[in-house]
Amino acid sequence: MTYNAFGTMLSDLEKLVRCVQKLKFVLTNLDEISEFQKWVLWLIEKLLWTREKIKWGIIAASSVFLVGCDSFQEKKKSSKSTCKAPYMIKGVWYYPQNHYQLKEEGIASYYGINDREHNGPDAMGGIYNMHKMTAAHKTLPLPCVVQVHNLQNNRRALVAVTDRGPFIEGRIIDVSVQAAKILGFFQAGTARVCIQTLEKESRILAQLSKKVSLKCTNLSDLLPVVNQICQNHHRNFLERPVPLYTKKAFDVRLQKPVCTKKSKILAQNVTHPKMLEKFYVSVVNLSFDQATWVKVQNSTFHWGNCTLKKLSNSHSKPFSTFLGPFLSHSQAQKVLKFFVKHHMSAAVLSALKGGGN
Repeated sequence: MTYNAFGTMLSDLEKLVRCVQKLKFVLTNLDEISEFQKWVLWLIEKLLWTREKIKWGIIAASSVFLVGCDSFQEKKKSSKSTCKAPYMIKGVWYYPQNHYQLKEEGIASYYGINDREHNGPDAMGGIYNMHKMTAAHKTLPLPCVVQVHNLQNNRRALVAVTDRGPFIEGRIIDVSVQAAKILGFFQAGTARVCIQTLEKESRILAQLSKKVSLKCTNLSDLLPVVNQICQNHHRNFLERPVPLYTKKAFDVRLQKPVCTKKSKILAQNVTHPKMLEKFYVSVVNLSFDQATWVKVQNSTFHWGNCTLKKLSNSHSKPFSTFLGPFLSHSQAQKVLKFFVKHHMSAAVLSALKGGGN
């Protein structure tokens, strides 16, 4: 459309020049020429002399404008393709991988507090916020979910990788300021960590990222939704109807059953779908600050629902929290050990729930 506009301008200029040439031919063939006609002829000569300059001036201006439009479009396209395309930083080429399998150990750092990257654009075209649980990696697919394990204090956190970096030798991941505080190396600046991608969570986050505006939504805010989807998928898998008798273990019910040692073990291990055991972690004798800290940890590690109750006003620690449900006793035990390590009173509770709950 832009090329057609400039082509129309040039054709209109040529039509104007032809009209002026006809006027000059008429004036030059007159027997007597007045002063005004002489002045018109002089003006025509000037116009015809400068027409080539006007023509080439329009062509040059249109070329500059169109080149600028093309470079803007290339820049716009390149910002969308930086997530998957190879790129070069400081003379080194980096090739993003097309899979989520990665487990790596090295040095982690954080960014955004001193280098003016807070509220700036990230590699996906969104807005980097140092108060969110995000991170940057050199080659992981964007976006993805990574579990970061601080090997120095045994803290763990889930982050959404939405940016590229760090481009410093020896460092494997750059986390946000909030993630550095949760992992406990904000004051030190760096820490030795082990990072591992979560493939199922990463694929769900990638699908959700296509349905939201990256300018308005930080992908780390979708991590609780991703965790809930994974839990529901796992719960639905466990709640599928399981036959109480296998074909190999028993003959037809009307006939005499062929009981074997293997069939007895299978029958004992079968759980009825309507009687699933779920586990919860109860943390008691908490002050208001401790209860708030527990809620922050729950939102970070995505353990599930967190119910806060105030038992009584008779002592200084009247609050208690109820976390869960957890799908296995071992998962609840890990959370229990986490609170015991922080000198809190906690216990694991179990309950039988119907399949429809």
